[in-house]
Formats: sequence, structure tokens, C-alpha cells
Amino acid sequence: MKIKLEFVSFLDIPTEKNNSTIEVEDNAQVRDVLEELGLDKTAQRHITPFVNEEEASRRDELSDGDELFLYLPAGGG
Repeated sequence: MKIKLEFVSFLDIPTEKNNSTIEVEDNAQVRDVLEELGLDKTAQRHITPFVNEEEASRRDELSDGDELFLYLPAGGG
């Protein structure tokens, strides 16, 4: 199935372009996509996923045509 993938510009995902459509397995969960993108476990803990503009859990199942946005909060001062 296909989903749309978006992420904040400072999140480095070398395997995919931002605002791209990617192919994932049927019944894939958000965490499956994070692993497929090659994000290490430490980085995954800091990412806040949104599915169809609603905050999601890493265990949420994706459906064909979903939009997955990966947000990485930035801090500093």
C-alpha cells in the first residue's frame, strides 16, 4: 500500500525525499515505517508521529493513502 511521507526539514532521512509517496506493507504500523527508514531507536524515541494530521502512536496501523508526518521537536535557547 502507499502512504504519503512528510517530515521536518532538519530530520535527516537519507533514504527518502520529503513529501514523497512510499510503499509500505499492508497493515504496517508507524514503528515499522520508522525502522524501514533506517532511524535508530534513540532518534525514534524523540519523533512525534502524526497520521492524517492527528498525533499518533508508534503502534498505530496505517492504511492505504494515509499521510504520515514525522515531527522532531527542537529545543534550545
